[in-house]
Parts: sequence; C-alpha cells; structure tokens
Amino acid sequence: MGVQEYLVSHNIERSDVGPFLFIHTILSAILVGSTWGICYFAGKHPVPQSFMKSSSQEVPKSVLLRSISKMPMLSDGSKRKICQAMISLESASQQSRAVQYIEQKIPSIDATLLCVSYAEAKFGRLFFKPITVPGRIWLSLKGAKLLKEYKGNQTKSIMKQKSMHSTFIGAKTDAIFRREFNSATPSTG
Repeated sequence: MGVQEYLVSHNIERSDVGPFLFIHTILSAILVGSTWGICYFAGKHPVPQSFMKSSSQEVPKSVLLRSISKMPMLSDGSKRKICQAMISLESASQQSRAVQYIEQKIPSIDATLLCVSYAEAKFGRLFFKPITVPGRIWLSLKGAKLLKEYKGNQTKSIMKQKSMHSTFIGAKTDAIFRREFNSATPSTG
C-alpha cells in the first residue's frame, strides 16, 4: 500500500496536512520542554555517592546519574565511568561562553545544570523515540481529524442559521406581498 492509498483509506486530504504539522510541532515542543524541565528540576537533588571510590570527589547533580546509581545490574566501575562522563560534560558546559553569559545575566539559574539537564532530556527522548514518534503522529492525525470534524460542524451550523434566516425573511416578504396584493385587487361582490 502506497502513501496515496493510505491517505485515501484514512480520509486524509491535502488540506489536513497544515493542521497535522501544527499539532505535531506543538506536541514536539511540549515533549522537549517537559522533559528538559523535569530533568532540570529533578537534577537539583543530590546523587548518592555509594559507588564512588572517594567521597571527596564532586558527583554531578543528574537525574540520569541518580537513576543509573540505583541499578543493581551495573557494576560500580561502570557507574564510575558514567559519572566521569557526566563530570566532563559539566566541566565542558562550565567553560562555555553561553553558560557564563547566562550565569552573569540571570544568576538565579544554574546554567551548568541547564546544559546537563538538556543533554539528559535529549538522551531520554532518544531512548523513548520508538514510542514517542508514533504516538505524536497518531495524536496529530487524530487532532487533525477532530479539527476537520469541528470545522465541518461549524460550517453546517452556519449554513443552517443562514438558511433559517433566509426562510424567515422569505416568509415575511411573502406575507407582505400577499397583503399588498389582496388590498390592491378589487374585490368582487
């Protein structure tokens, strides 16, 4: 089955593409914003340091690292390597001009955590992509169909109101013409 046959079989027209893309874009923005926000605000909590060799080493605040540290199937060595990768990500983001600019202009925001949480959210979205992409496509398709149905109902309602209005006007003018016609004709008697 080709694309054209699929679209015809599901009652999708070319005029549905615009609403579909709009809804899909909105859903994508919501997904990006929500995952980034969750990782940012959840990343403010400390990570357990049980797997680190020395407790003097600073462990990054990370949702990903916190969840990995609780996985019993990973060895402490793997957890240390992941922690080292997160530490290098943090140090690279701290040296970034954009992070330094954000920290100067908006001191209430932890710009390093902002960068790390974006990377974690991106990783999470990539991990769940086999679920989220078909889900967004399905929701966008359903939304476009609902919008089409809503517009169709609105058009029918407007047409019904216009036809009722013209019928009302037609009946009034008929009554006026009848009255004038009856008064203008001589009565036979």
